Amino acid sequence: MLSDVETEPHATGKYLHDIVKRGGYGLVSFHDNAYLYNRDYRTTPLSYQPINITYTSIELIPQNMKAGTDATGSKGRVLSYLNTSIKSRTLWYGPYQILPTGEYRASFRVKIMAPGAGGYITVDAYANRTVLESRTIAESTLKISEWTEVELSFSLPEVVYDLELRGFLVSDNTTIVLDRITLTQEP
Repeated sequence: MLSDVETEPHATGKYLHDIVKRGGYGLVSFHDNAYLYNRDYRTTPLSYQPINITYTSIELIPQNMKAGTDATGSKGRVLSYLNTSIKSRTLWYGPYQILPTGEYRASFRVKIMAPGAGGYITVDAYANRTVLESRTIAESTLKISEWTEVELSFSLPEVVYDLELRGFLVSDNTTIVLDRITLTQEP
């Protein structure tokens, strides 16, 4: 079974997960968001292109954040904190990526816009209703108006169909801006 998840990764991921689990399919090969499955295949993929994906404000889902422009951002579009008085502490979530087993590194490119907000945020990798890894960042460790890469490493012992790279507000306020998240599969 061949699946291309480029167009609708979230919807395709849910559909694919059901078929794979019910039908006993295993991942044989993956390249550039195309996944090849074979029934009763149970070992590591025979061929693959290591994952190297960049997510921007277009692929992520903002909550308590707003999309805006920033000429210093890698694509010119960023997510900035916006206190929408929603009770949720979620800043962003998504992209609901299908990923094969392996070691991964997520790099969150962030900056703060004002001194002294004293904010804290947590970034995490989440799949299969489990936090795979998380890291809390104090704004005081970031430079004002300068992009910083915040890295998070995690392992996937099995294929996941719903990876999220999320951000949460820990304190009452933040001036955080998210440019992009780069996800890389380690060799």
